[in-house]
Amino acid sequence: MDRGLALLAVAIAFGFLTAGFDKARYWVTTDPTSSGFLSWYYPRMFTYENPQALAGLVPGTPLGVLKLADLAAVVVESAGFVALLAGRMPWRAWLLVVTGLHLANALVLNITFTTQAVIYLAFADLVLLARPGLARWRLPAVGAVLVVGAWHVVTRVAGGGSGYFLWDGGRSAYAYDVYLCVVVCLGVMVLLALDVLREARHLVTAVSARRPSRRGAARATSV
Repeated sequence: MDRGLALLAVAIAFGFLTAGFDKARYWVTTDPTSSGFLSWYYPRMFTYENPQALAGLVPGTPLGVLKLADLAAVVVESAGFVALLAGRMPWRAWLLVVTGLHLANALVLNITFTTQAVIYLAFADLVLLARPGLARWRLPAVGAVLVVGAWHVVTRVAGGGSGYFLWDGGRSAYAYDVYLCVVVCLGVMVLLALDVLREARHLVTAVSARRPSRRGAARATSV
């Protein structure tokens, strides 16, 4: 099992490294008038002619912000092996950031990575879902999903809604794909964040246990 997860982690890190290296050749430039982000955005918008979620806000975004997005994408995608070699918590923290990147792609570029996000759950501690503290949120969470899902279907059948967050009345599978990716990425991010926080608490506890108390140190000094 551990060997399988290790092989999967290496494959994920290597895949992101190749993507980051390829982007670095064209996206990391000092030319403020160029943007690798926009090279993905405009072809897709002209192809689908119906931007979903937050894609319609991109044309008004300052070019400097988009340039920072180019650099951030290259850094995140290239840091997989560093996080993997750094240990369990850095690796899961990196997966959390990567899932956030997938979420941003779905919302802004309308590029979905639903399958990739689900794969990251192999590294999350799903036992956390059975904790008593989270059990009370199960019923409200299921109820919220059912209500949102029902409202989404009714809105699309009626042909109404706004132009943001997929409530535009369209009936294409493309919009549903974006919507599904957003929901999946948010769920995966929550589970990874809980895992990272648990690892951080264990690390703090371990460091505190190894550190001698001030009273014990004073006694050792006096002896």
